[in-house]
Amino acid sequence: MIGRGVLGRWGPNHTATPIITRWARTKTGAIRELDGKRVLETVAVRSRTGWALPCELVVPGDKLGYGTRRAFLTELVRNKTKRAAEDANRSLSQLFAEGTVIYKGYVDDAKNTDNAWLETVSVNFHDDTGTRFGCFRLAEDFTWVEANFSLTVFAQHKEWLRDVVELRRAHW
Repeated sequence: MIGRGVLGRWGPNHTATPIITRWARTKTGAIRELDGKRVLETVAVRSRTGWALPCELVVPGDKLGYGTRRAFLTELVRNKTKRAAEDANRSLSQLFAEGTVIYKGYVDDAKNTDNAWLETVSVNFHDDTGTRFGCFRLAEDFTWVEANFSLTVFAQHKEWLRDVVELRRAHW
């Protein structure tokens, strides 16, 4: 396919794929384990074919995770004071500054053409204690799902999730 297709720019169209994770917990608050390994949860958004990792276009000047941070803050801003929202934004900014790059490069996507294609930076933002993301209610279209081999996500998303699971030495 030639031309730009549905992509907004000629050449690389940059996206960010934040992989936000935490440890799955039991009702008592203990970290869940399967086969002697901790179980990892990730933020996902429902797609037509299952689940997808949050992915956002990055335009010049944008920062990785901005749209995802907005998804966390949407409910908080509606229900809390301005000061609470500012505190939450600072907390999330600190957490989003501590990410680990999982993948950077070309994305195999049906929207790609000979003249326009997607490239992404996939970064894992992990809440090891379970307290940093726990106080936020996700926006309606986002949810926490267990990160495992049976999760139906786009092919490259599954590879990146597997890499995060290996990095965190979690159950796959």
